[in-house]
Amino acid sequence: MSVASLLILSLCVPGTVERSPVATVQAFNAAYDARDIAAARAVLAPDAVVRDGAGETTGAVVLDNYVGYVFKVEPPYVATRLKLISTADLVAQTTNFTGGGQDPLSTLVVYRVSGGCIVEMASNLSAPE
Repeated sequence: MSVASLLILSLCVPGTVERSPVATVQAFNAAYDARDIAAARAVLAPDAVVRDGAGETTGAVVLDNYVGYVFKVEPPYVATRLKLISTADLVAQTTNFTGGGQDPLSTLVVYRVSGGCIVEMASNLSAPE
């Protein structure tokens, strides 16, 4: 199997994975904590709509930011999940982040999950510059 084929297989395509919305967000959290970009790609759809304090982008751009910056920061960002609530296809989660040479950050992220993939994500934080 080619590298391109493996990359395509690792992308999250809604409807190809059976996972509850909460399990999907927990898989994304685990991928983030492990700095595992392949696992993150298997959960966050590349065409997901992602909104934060800086505006709107796509899941693919967020994942590129993880590879190019977030997963390389030392000391690493450490996420402490505080609360998680869900209803139907929506999951809301509060998280505290430490590390990255910044003061602790608190955030609320709301995810919309479809077919085992995160297809929409909104946060009250802006991506780091």
